[in-house]
Amino acid sequence: MNVLITGGAGYIGSATSYLLIKKKIKSVIIDKLIYKKNNIIPKKSIFFKSNISNTILVKKIIKKYNINSVIHFAAYKDIEESTSKPKKYYKNNYLITKKFIDCCKENGVSNFIFSSTAAVYGNLHKNKKVLENSPLKPISIYGLTKKKIEKYLIRISDKKFKFFSLRYFNVLGADKYLKYGPIESNVNSFSNNLYKSIISKKDFKIFGNNHKTMDGTPVRDFIHVDDLAKIHFETLKYLIKNKKNQICNCGYGKGYSIKQVIETLLKNKDLNFNYSFSKKRPGDISYMVADTKKINKILNWKPRHSDLENMIFSELRWKKKKK
Repeated sequence: MNVLITGGAGYIGSATSYLLIKKKIKSVIIDKLIYKKNNIIPKKSIFFKSNISNTILVKKIIKKYNINSVIHFAAYKDIEESTSKPKKYYKNNYLITKKFIDCCKENGVSNFIFSSTAAVYGNLHKNKKVLENSPLKPISIYGLTKKKIEKYLIRISDKKFKFFSLRYFNVLGADKYLKYGPIESNVNSFSNNLYKSIISKKDFKIFGNNHKTMDGTPVRDFIHVDDLAKIHFETLKYLIKNKKNQICNCGYGKGYSIKQVIETLLKNKDLNFNYSFSKKRPGDISYMVADTKKINKILNWKPRHSDLENMIFSELRWKKKKK
C-alpha cells in the first residue's frame, strides 16, 4: 500500500513516515521544505519537493502511485505568527488546503487523515479536560483555519470519501536513535525556548503568571511524537476498515503547568538556567488538557512514552545533535 504524506519532511510527518515504512507501507512524501532541512526524510520514501497547491503534480502522484489514503501534515503552525500574519495563515492553512482536499477527493482518494490542533477549542475558562464535542472558540488564526478545514471535511464527506481529524495537544520528544525531531528552530515553542535558555544561559520566559490555573502559569498536556505517529498508523487502519468519520483528541489526559515542568527540570544538576515571567502572548491559551477516552476506545490506543522528563531530554539531545 502507498500513502501520500504532505509535510512528510517535517517533525511529526517524518516520524509517521518512518513508522509506516517500518510497517511495510510505502510513504510518498510531498513537502516544499520551508525549513530547508531534508536530512530527516526517510531514505526509503519517495519524495517530491513541491507545494500542495501544485494540484497538477498532486494528481499525477495520486494516479502514478495508486494513492487511496492521504495524511495531511503540511501547514504553517506558529500560533504567535498567525496573529501577526493572518492572511498568510488563512491562505495556506485554509484556502490552499481546501483546494488540495478537493483534488484528492476528485482523483479517487478515499481516506483522509487531517492534522488538527487543540487550538480549535480556544480558552474555555474552565480548568477541565476538553471533550471532542466541547465548544470550538479558537482565539488564534491558526486555530480558526484548522476549525474551518474540519467543518469543510464534514461538509464534503460522502460514502466514497471519509476523514479522521486528529487534534494534537503539545507534541514533544525525538526518536531515541536521533533520526528525527523538531526542525522548526524559529518557532516560539516550549522546547525551542527551553533549549535556547539552556545554551545561552538566559532566563526561560514563562508567558504569563496570571492565568487562571493552579500556579498562574499555562497548563499543557504533552504527548511524545512517537506515540502520535502510532496514532496516525492506527487511524489509517481504522479508516480503511470502518469507513467512518472521526474527530479525536491526541494527548495523554494529564496537565502540567509550565512552572511545574521547569522546576522539575531544574532538579537535574546537568541543567543550569533560570526562569522569569513575561506578558501573555496574543493567542495563548491558559489551560488545555485532553479528554482521551474517545481515542483510547476507538483505536484501542495506549501511550508508551508518557514520561515527561524523558520526552524533554530526548528532544534536548536531538537539538544538541542538530546544532
